[in-house]
Amino acid sequence: RCKQVMLSLVVLRTVASICMGSMQETTASALMQRKFLSQGSPWPGSQTTVREHMTKSLITINPAGTLKEAAMIINKLRITGLPVIQDGRLIGVVSRADLLRVIADVNEVPCDVNDDSEDVDYSARLFNIEAMEVRRVMTPSPITLTPDATVLEAAQVMFRNRLNRVMVVEDEGTLLGIITSKDILRVALCDEISELDYSDIEDN
Repeated sequence: RCKQVMLSLVVLRTVASICMGSMQETTASALMQRKFLSQGSPWPGSQTTVREHMTKSLITINPAGTLKEAAMIINKLRITGLPVIQDGRLIGVVSRADLLRVIADVNEVPCDVNDDSEDVDYSARLFNIEAMEVRRVMTPSPITLTPDATVLEAAQVMFRNRLNRVMVVEDEGTLLGIITSKDILRVALCDEISELDYSDIEDN
């Protein structure tokens, strides 16, 4: 009789294990099928606004500023780009990529040639690049977001346009802040707000 009881316990444990495994698979399947990246979804980024996560204290540059000044700021602050402001309005962005393009593209800033030896004067070219105004190389009319846009919308804009940051402006073009891919990753994967409650998910 003792053996029968032990056998029954073994069978019950096996059945329970199978049931638990089946429930876990079903729940996992439900999670896979459910789309969280849609407006109004449980993912916090689809419900929280850019205003709540953007950086408001920004360093900007005037369009008459030089590329030397822009490069110094970008390098010192370890950022990827600078908003270009004129009369309080965002008119462009100068980025590392813009600066690299000017350095690499000889047609952008032609090299001076020494008349005697026909040698390229690279030092003079570098001087010309350093003195060049930001307005000549910046990306004008950059893609922007309003402060009421969701973090999800910001992520989608960055992904579709291959951007690492998007400027946040009011309707009249006044710069309010900037949201970066780093901000979005923090909201999505690092903050406590990113820990979703899956208790409402129904098994299929």
